[in-house]
Amino acid sequence: MGFFDGVFSQDTLEAESNWFQNFVPETSSGVEISPNTALMHTAVFACNRVLSESISSLPLVIYKEDEKGNRERAKKHPLYDLLHSSPNQETTTMQWRETMITSLNMKGNHYSQIIKDNAGRVVAIWGLMTDRITVKRLELTGELIFIYDLGVNQVPLKFSDLLNVSGLSLDGMSGVSPITYNRESLTLSKAMEQYGGKYFKNGANASGAFSVQGELSQEAYDRMKSDFTESYAGMVNAHKPMILEGGAKFERITMSNEDSQFLDSRKYQRSEISSIFRVPLHMINDLERATFSNIEQMSLDFAIYTLTPWLVRIEQAMNRDLLTKEEREQGYYIKHNLAGLLRGDMKARAELISKYTVNGIYTINDALRLEEMNEVDGGDERFMQMNMTTTKNITEGKNLKSNPTKGKTDA
Repeated sequence: MGFFDGVFSQDTLEAESNWFQNFVPETSSGVEISPNTALMHTAVFACNRVLSESISSLPLVIYKEDEKGNRERAKKHPLYDLLHSSPNQETTTMQWRETMITSLNMKGNHYSQIIKDNAGRVVAIWGLMTDRITVKRLELTGELIFIYDLGVNQVPLKFSDLLNVSGLSLDGMSGVSPITYNRESLTLSKAMEQYGGKYFKNGANASGAFSVQGELSQEAYDRMKSDFTESYAGMVNAHKPMILEGGAKFERITMSNEDSQFLDSRKYQRSEISSIFRVPLHMINDLERATFSNIEQMSLDFAIYTLTPWLVRIEQAMNRDLLTKEEREQGYYIKHNLAGLLRGDMKARAELISKYTVNGIYTINDALRLEEMNEVDGGDERFMQMNMTTTKNITEGKNLKSNPTKGKTDA
């Protein structure tokens, strides 16, 4: 350690996620699994892919809001291109955020190093390997220090040097690993997967069996085996009538109750793993309970109840770590655009945009921007229907156009 010996005391706190998440305790099934090996499980890989690709493909934009609540994209801000296109010269924003979500799903935390110029402006963001970081709290000052292990040396990083995104936490500082905390369920599924592989490798799995009376001579056995293989084995011989002699009988072997329960158990474990990540089963290619009527609603639930909490965590961390207090006070903030996932089909989207436009919620240019179309001159005006008025105007008798006889009496 050298330099660090004089900086850290022996009883400083170490973040739980930095040792417990990589600890591989013995499980009931006897199978080991860790955050670093969990992606080798098909269901875990599928859930992580759905989450990481869905979030990283959403537009991530820095906005500026004025005193009236109007907002616009802050394209001249140094962070705009870093978040929208590329956080550094080697990585696209999708790659960076995909790695971020994978780290959160497997280990509960993500850290990125923030590089600033002499003026304090962010010029690059580099993702770090979470399991190489140890979190310490200085005893004298209470300051958090993040030690990044490079193998040959260890680099101390301050809280202000990092973008720190955490998942579910027990101490409010470091997230817990979903893999470690659900290891029993995951290893049970992994054990079933290994059992199935060994069964097909070593077990006998015949489709049927011949039974004969008495004992066959070697010559008769060889002839029966040869005749059956040549006449009935393979696709070209499928459905041919079988000719048996000497009282031989062919009996087909069906799936046993034990095999059926094994398949049902694997389906249940797939469902349980999906619930850990709150990913709908149809999104990992399990359509057993999906219908055309409920898939759209399940996709909407996925956007609201699964993606939104993650987006809020990421946005709050970025607003805290990437923007200064002065910039936040000036109205700058970072936000994902989730509208693309909530649009629905073309007809529903067109009806919604039409209602918002004729009622003054959207301008024409607002609607065009949602569809990624060019703006038009005069498109920033808001329109209202002529046959509508306020309740105040009605009570005060100002809605004369819709009631021209108001104030007149019958002759």
